[in-house]
Amino acid sequence: MASTIAAKDDGTKNKRQRVNQTFLQRITLAPNPQTGLIDHQDFQKTFEQYQIAYIPNVNKLCKMKDEVFSIRYLSSVFTSLELRDQETWTEETWQDDAKADNDGDGDGDDGGKRVPGRFLNQDLKGTQRGYCSFIVQHDKKQMERLLNQLPITDLPIASSAEIDNDEADEKSEILAMEHGPGIWIFFGCNDGGDGDLEGRGEHTDSIQHDGTWHYQLSGVKLWQVRPTTELLNLLDLEDDDPMIQTWKQEEIDDKERDHCTLDMTCSMGDVLLINTRLWWHSTILPGQPVASSIGSDMNEGKHYVPSISYARDIYLGGRSTDGEQQTTLTNLDGLYAANDIEAGTVVFRESDMPDCELHRTNENPNCEIVELEDGEGGIVSCRSIKAGEFFCIMESDDDSDDEGEFETDDEEEEEE
Repeated sequence: MASTIAAKDDGTKNKRQRVNQTFLQRITLAPNPQTGLIDHQDFQKTFEQYQIAYIPNVNKLCKMKDEVFSIRYLSSVFTSLELRDQETWTEETWQDDAKADNDGDGDGDDGGKRVPGRFLNQDLKGTQRGYCSFIVQHDKKQMERLLNQLPITDLPIASSAEIDNDEADEKSEILAMEHGPGIWIFFGCNDGGDGDLEGRGEHTDSIQHDGTWHYQLSGVKLWQVRPTTELLNLLDLEDDDPMIQTWKQEEIDDKERDHCTLDMTCSMGDVLLINTRLWWHSTILPGQPVASSIGSDMNEGKHYVPSISYARDIYLGGRSTDGEQQTTLTNLDGLYAANDIEAGTVVFRESDMPDCELHRTNENPNCEIVELEDGEGGIVSCRSIKAGEFFCIMESDDDSDDEGEFETDDEEEEEE
């Protein structure tokens, strides 16, 4: 993994690169050379303190499976999913290429529409620059098949807190973690001709679990992260790490622009574990490498390796709700609080309501629709809201009938 911080001049850039590197070293976890697993105590100490961890070259620790997942079959995986899972398809960023034959009729155009399954098909001629995602959750057959084929299904963390190098052996067990109900798939193409391709902009996620681990299956992805105010308050005030001190000073200065970010490039086989509620994060797809090393998976001609990663949510302390009442994951954008908001605050007025749907929920909404003193409709916080938390209102029975009206200008739940 490489890490950099953008700066205006080379001297400042080099200094910030060194600062960045010191923090990256703190969150990097290395496996026990005899077991191939991360020490339990190292994992607990790092993630509990920083809510982020990087594990490089996990692919070198993986044991070969009877069935191996091939990136060329990702299109067929999507098209065979149940409709509920296909409907989670989201275009984070999309830039059409007129040369791409997306509708498959051979005439070199896209037929006036974009077809998700065909965008995932790397046998197509031409290149489309895009970054998309979907969730495998309801289709249990495909879920089981993926879990049997993907390189890892659990983080390589030792179950025992005590691993002695003299006693470590291959019998060491992996720490049992409870995972969320779905597998997130992120897929992007960028031939680099027009520079970097931005994914979803900087945001946090409204989540109830402890974190999400992302395994980079192919290609590369640049992550840009910085801590929320809540996380900064949780970090050790005496921590002398220069990166943390920079973030704390920015918080004091209350800067709204040019925030310093930790920039990390994940390559094939790397894992990033992150609490996306406590870390502001965004992603960028650099120009991807040419697929010469995986030519057996591609047709003749020049192809670029797609950036593919998959992710799973984890509950380190076990799930707080009954397993039969699992939250249905959604793949929606939403409006979130940039700063902490007290209960009773007018968040939006009808006249200045952004053109974006609010999330809807059946549990613990943070906002409600009211009539203000001047007779105008408004959105008011009904409880305190932490920075990064999505605005959400109580779901009602007539939402589907009133979609698009101010009274029901919203939707549902969760994450990146």
